[in-house]
Amino acid sequence: MKRKWSIREIIAIFVIIFIVLGMVLLMNLWDEAKKTEARNEVKEQILEDLNCCNVNQFSFDTEIKIENGKEMVKNLSFVNSGEDSRTFHIKFELFKGQRPNGDSIDNVTMEKEISFGYNNNNFTLSSGESVTIPLNISAASSASGNYLCRVIVCDNVSSCDIQSDGSISAYEARSFFVKVE
Repeated sequence: MKRKWSIREIIAIFVIIFIVLGMVLLMNLWDEAKKTEARNEVKEQILEDLNCCNVNQFSFDTEIKIENGKEMVKNLSFVNSGEDSRTFHIKFELFKGQRPNGDSIDNVTMEKEISFGYNNNNFTLSSGESVTIPLNISAASSASGNYLCRVIVCDNVSSCDIQSDGSISAYEARSFFVKVE
């Protein structure tokens, strides 16, 4: 014999289903808010670090927006604030990437998706002398998300290499974001 459902039981089942769906939706919204907050905290810390030292040596954007499949030119201006004439070398590197959904991007993929074109020859500046270096930034058509990058100014080519302890003997280094939309 089949059981007949009363209207009260049917309404109770629907209420329970809607409560569960509402809780799942709230949990997803909460998780997304926590991810966004964590990303904003990291971005704030990097931007704060950028403003701490030797501010007048560098002139470069902290966030560069580019469309995927496109390229653009940005200028890096640098001043030798030392007392002597010095020879410098510049290096750009990618060190962290994140897709719009929060997934990390591995180093190999980042290097395929974002590339930097610039004159990587050494240059010599007298004390107080400045130089502007054009940087060509290209984003592959597969690129999307935020890429945390670093520009490093070293005293010579070999000092721009990462040491065994992870450090770099840099005259100056700055982090910046490449945001691909």
